[in-house]
Amino acid sequence: MAEPIQFLHEHVTVFTSALYQTNSVLIETPRAVFLVDPSWLPGEVLRIRAFVEQRRRERTLYLVFTHSDFDHILGYGAFPGARVIASGPFADKLDKIKDIAQIRAFDLAHYIERPWSLTYPEPDITIRTDGKAMHFSGTVLTGYLAPGHTREGMYLLVEPPGVWIAGDYLSDVEFPFVEDNIGAYRRTMAKTDRILRLHHVQWMVPGHGTVADSQQEILRRRDHALEYLDDLERAVGDPQAFPTEKYRSRYPFWEALQENHAKNIAHCRGVTR
Repeated sequence: MAEPIQFLHEHVTVFTSALYQTNSVLIETPRAVFLVDPSWLPGEVLRIRAFVEQRRRERTLYLVFTHSDFDHILGYGAFPGARVIASGPFADKLDKIKDIAQIRAFDLAHYIERPWSLTYPEPDITIRTDGKAMHFSGTVLTGYLAPGHTREGMYLLVEPPGVWIAGDYLSDVEFPFVEDNIGAYRRTMAKTDRILRLHHVQWMVPGHGTVADSQQEILRRRDHALEYLDDLERAVGDPQAFPTEKYRSRYPFWEALQENHAKNIAHCRGVTR
């Protein structure tokens, strides 16, 4: 089981769920605190809430949602009154009820009762263009649209302290899950060099897996993602061409992710890039 807190710094705390190594991130600044994707199990979310309230000290609380996958939004109702930051496509999404239905289905299947209401987050601040900067008394939040995994994905840079919130990208435990479009995924990966050039990044936090604390590690994960996409596209035409052993040794939970890999192949066959 993963430790409740994976990473702790003076201004940055990364909570890692026992499920799927899912990360929730708290970033503290002089006038505001930003909590990203509070997740998974009720007890985990409640412990995060207690930690936030202990550290908050009257500062404004903002919830940041990197995308609308149900595991990333299910903690929303535990933080009433918080302001919400997300992408424009996140706010404009038409099938919001589907995400809430997925939460209910997961909870029903595992006999889980959550002591808060399940509703889709309604953003107060939206990111609709790359490089949109928001200033919070000396702290700058910069957003980038990050489609590919899902259409409404978003990157967020927080400076200081220099944290890149990557959502379900650049993981060291998951290969790319392409639920949107493989071309969009590649374009999102192509933003890596620009982000590293324009921003002071001390840590990159993926939605699942471990924190990257160097540009070399971030670039390595970017290159691994692009390599997988190359091999995936070749496998669409010839499934036998996919180098399974390479990915079995690269990703520790490869065997458990076969359904996701099969979905990637099926999705790429059916989507015109």
